[in-house]
Amino acid sequence: MSFKDYYAILGIPKSANAEEIKLAYRKLALQYHPDKNIGNKEIEEKFKEITEAYNILSDPKKKRDYDLARLLNWQFGSNPQPNPNGGSGTTVFESIFDSIVSGKVFSDIYETIFGSEESAKENNKIDQTLQILLDEAYTGTERIITLQKMALKLKLKPGIANGQILRITKEKQTYRVAIEIQPHEQFERRENDLYTTLNLNIAKAWAGGKVEIDTLQGKKEITIPAQTQGGKKLRIKGLGMPFYQDSNKFGDLYVTIQLQFPEKITTEEKELLDQFAKQQLITHE
Repeated sequence: MSFKDYYAILGIPKSANAEEIKLAYRKLALQYHPDKNIGNKEIEEKFKEITEAYNILSDPKKKRDYDLARLLNWQFGSNPQPNPNGGSGTTVFESIFDSIVSGKVFSDIYETIFGSEESAKENNKIDQTLQILLDEAYTGTERIITLQKMALKLKLKPGIANGQILRITKEKQTYRVAIEIQPHEQFERRENDLYTTLNLNIAKAWAGGKVEIDTLQGKKEITIPAQTQGGKKLRIKGLGMPFYQDSNKFGDLYVTIQLQFPEKITTEEKELLDQFAKQQLITHE
């Protein structure tokens, strides 16, 4: 696998913090999501590349490994170096980079540089990555996968996490399957909590009252306090993700209010708004 500049893929500086990495990813994921570009293979590959970059840079351990690998690349350069585990044609850096993408931990990187036992590498190998939807992670799901010509049935519990490793033993052989949860267009998951944005008419924000929102439990009615300001974050208890170890417990849903002007208003409504705006300008001068 050739080196990929994940910072360049997400369009962020090397100094980007976790929040900047996440915001860059969400913006690109929405732009290049396959559901919005059905049949466009180039867009699908771009989306996979963006997701891969985010999975590495959003994980503190993988990001540390990746930054170390970049540093080593500056020192070794891109010319082929002898492979410490035998063979040729692969740079030390490329070997390290492969380790990061495949999900190995920091200690494995040093094993790549200085050599390691074959059994140790086998123990950390990811045999397959299984992609699921956030909705499936919420409800739990079942999948049939094929490993070494064997069909294996996986039952995924509600609340399973992105990057979680499942170990499956079949015929005295243990396999490691990594879970990759695809980004959702509406909800962002942070551990067991979910975050979303609600576009709210300014009149409703001012008056307050009941509104219906989408959740992973279906449509739910929530109460908007009167005179709610744009950017306000409402916490809705129990509408987040189920706990993996106890599916009867749930995280919370955080709804950020985004004010929206009505697209169409009557002449009378426009006159009233104009009067209100003028009065506000005079009052606060």
